[in-house]
Amino acid sequence: GHRARRRSTSRRTRAMHRTFVRSAMHRRVVAAAAARTRTTSSSSSSSPLAASVVARRWTPGRPAQRATLATRASATSEAPALNASGETNKALAWKAAIDFKFVRDNAELVQKNATTRKVDVDVQEIIAKYEALNALNFKCDELRERRNANAKSMKGKMDKEVRDGLIAEGKAIKDELAALEGDLAGLESELQTMAQRLPNLTHPDVPIGSEENTVTRATVGEQRAFTFPVQNHVDVGEKLGMFDFETGSKVSGSRFVYLTGVGAMLELALINWAFAKVLSKGFKPMMVPDMVRSSVVEKCGFQPRAENTQVYSIENSDLCMAGTAGIFFGGG
Repeated sequence: GHRARRRSTSRRTRAMHRTFVRSAMHRRVVAAAAARTRTTSSSSSSSPLAASVVARRWTPGRPAQRATLATRASATSEAPALNASGETNKALAWKAAIDFKFVRDNAELVQKNATTRKVDVDVQEIIAKYEALNALNFKCDELRERRNANAKSMKGKMDKEVRDGLIAEGKAIKDELAALEGDLAGLESELQTMAQRLPNLTHPDVPIGSEENTVTRATVGEQRAFTFPVQNHVDVGEKLGMFDFETGSKVSGSRFVYLTGVGAMLELALINWAFAKVLSKGFKPMMVPDMVRSSVVEKCGFQPRAENTQVYSIENSDLCMAGTAGIFFGGG
């Protein structure tokens, strides 16, 4: 009996060991597949899967927003959708989480806010697109129900003529649904393109107008009274040989400047001082690229391909020049 118990225990131990090994192998296989997916996604700037991977890595440490953006990222198949006219719809790299019901129910407020912020957008047109999208979605759902009912009705024995009729009906439903889904993708792309221009709502206490309409919320300290003629930083810098505006304007245009001599050294000293401060607080220094994908720029609230944009885009590429390193941390 003692030997039998030992053999039984040994068999259980070996079984547990095999299970553990299989689990470990499974984890390695999954990890390798995920790595291949990330590599493939990063190598294709226009891949919808790449946009999906970027969205899932949106904001580390903020699970709620991270999950929301991940569910709204485009993860469609690589084959572009066709509308009813047979034209290819432009694939969305990313979908903003816009509350279209709020826009519809508060159209006057949203339009007034856009006008105040000098954003050229037609809220009523956005609402019309949203309603059309909902109607088309409803039609697609009806066709999907008919398709499922058709497939269900073909189970079991029946006459050949009846089955052929059901097959023909199913094909017709499939073709109609494919055309409507193409229209749906195109309409959704148009709606997103228009709605992403909507600015955030301004707080009602914010004064409207130029700087003379600003309101002083608080005054801290007292303004220093100088006993000598005060000079601005440009006058002081030019006297010390810190700036070269003449060369800067010749090379790059007006309002550009070269930092020279102690000016260049002061710039580096300020950077080093700032790094020393943040490092002492436990922050990690990072040097990021100069180029960034358009989809990441869009997630940060910019429209790199829009008219009158201030974002520099690289021709025949999905890349843009990054104006600030914060963009990389927003989309990484």
